[in-house]
Amino acid sequence: MSRCFLDAFPVEILYAIFSYFLAHEILLTFSSASPFVDAALVTYSDYRIDFKSILKRHFDLVCRRIRPDQVVSLKLFDDDDTPCQIKIFLSQFQIEQFTRLRSLTLPDVQTSWLQHILSNLNKLERLNSLKLVNTPFSGRIYERSDCLINYTVENRLKCIPLSHLQQLTISNCSFHDLENIFTRALQLKSLNIQLTGAAASLKYFPVLPQLTSLMLKIDDENSAFVPTGNNLILSMNTFEFFLSKLPRLRHLVLDGQAHTSIIDGRRWEILAMDLLTFNFNFKLEINQIEQILETFRTPFWIERKRWFVAYIHGRLFSVPHFVGRCITLPFHTPVHSTTPNDELFYEHVDSLGLPNAEIDDVHRFAHVTTLRLELAIRLTTIQTMIDLSRVRELILYGRESLSIILQIPTVMPRVDKISLYFGISENINNDLRRIRDMQPIKQVRTLQIIGSKYMSYVRNMSSIKELCRIFTHVKQLHVFDQTSIRHIGCWIDGFKYLSNASFYLSLSMNETINHRLMRKPNMLVNGSCSLANGTFECRIIDLGERKAYCSIWIGDQASLSQY
Repeated sequence: MSRCFLDAFPVEILYAIFSYFLAHEILLTFSSASPFVDAALVTYSDYRIDFKSILKRHFDLVCRRIRPDQVVSLKLFDDDDTPCQIKIFLSQFQIEQFTRLRSLTLPDVQTSWLQHILSNLNKLERLNSLKLVNTPFSGRIYERSDCLINYTVENRLKCIPLSHLQQLTISNCSFHDLENIFTRALQLKSLNIQLTGAAASLKYFPVLPQLTSLMLKIDDENSAFVPTGNNLILSMNTFEFFLSKLPRLRHLVLDGQAHTSIIDGRRWEILAMDLLTFNFNFKLEINQIEQILETFRTPFWIERKRWFVAYIHGRLFSVPHFVGRCITLPFHTPVHSTTPNDELFYEHVDSLGLPNAEIDDVHRFAHVTTLRLELAIRLTTIQTMIDLSRVRELILYGRESLSIILQIPTVMPRVDKISLYFGISENINNDLRRIRDMQPIKQVRTLQIIGSKYMSYVRNMSSIKELCRIFTHVKQLHVFDQTSIRHIGCWIDGFKYLSNASFYLSLSMNETINHRLMRKPNMLVNGSCSLANGTFECRIIDLGERKAYCSIWIGDQASLSQY
């Protein structure tokens, strides 16, 4: 029996190698390499778990093989790709078992399991980093049955052991919550916060002595921070006082509605003297724009710090930090700017849209990873403008753009995600028949179908089968259309490598059947042969008006349940 070359290394070297990988990557790569390596996996105590969009079988592997006291970083999610993930996780572990945990990331949703986790965080003595993050799924999750009506944002903050934390990311906080953080989180070094509600006085704010990094976003849609006076937090007078509470601040990001007094570059020179990075996105209307920009053209801004700003569409913002990464041609750079040239506005673009065939822009976009096309075009005609070899996501609008699919294998070798948008009256049956002879595209792993409730082609079994034949290796499927329940089995069985899927559903006119479906979500996949033995998790959310949303997480060792 040949000896594994890893056996020649001291176990400390193996630990150092493991530190470059996530937990599931370590187990998949090194398990069964040799008895010596397997022993190192058991004794390794710095596992980092990231369950975002993880395959169900990889999730099960981690839960089966790793002890809680081996984990130092944990990221849990409960979105479309991994429904019921946290429920399954908490059925196997208690958060207080993770005694060595230093970093924890959770979705910021108002549910019983979040309250349970937060209520026990004070038992984790080593925890110094907490992130409560919003996801696209956060809004819909409030429709679930385990939502807590009386579980307020304020109660959520009271559960968090602020005195231990060095890093905190949290959204939907009031001004009072911010004062609470300043009062209790004296060890905090990094704060990323989204404020909502009305501003109040900073007079009684204590000093936050250790904070070196602050990201402050004002939620404009749900906030009373309106530019009617000089007392809102994004005004110069208020922020001068605010920064006096942060003596060690070195990195600052500001984003939100602002008072006109804050756009004084010379006053900021004094405040930002010790800052290493300073980026802002001030939303306000400015008169005499060039006169204002002159205060940001001093040697301090242009030569010493090399901080550039621009103004367009009611925004004064830092370049390139707040430059739009998603643009549509024709694209015009801001007229009012302190940048030495326009390159900073182009080189950070990673999502580009082409609405028509009139392409006059000769600038080359070298870093585009998402390409949006609303026309039928030969991709070779835009190769001089876009590095197509870098494109990972292709978004096609309208049935005419389907012809581009034929060109993907030879022109876009790295595309692994395709989104198809179709209008109300469009039917793609004939278009799919035209490309019936094309070879399957094996590189695509994610497929999105987006349309409207009137899209008859989604209800056409032959069209579904043709899409399954073309995109043979899809792992993630999202059908944003009023899909018929009887076609879900066809979608799932057609993609044999599927790991997760989500659908907008049209429910029955029979309310008794609908209630039964909500209680027993396994009825959704009754038409699926590949899931007949049940190796998946399923969640259904009733959206009202005989509509529902379901997500399915397909794995090897799971049982169907409703969250």
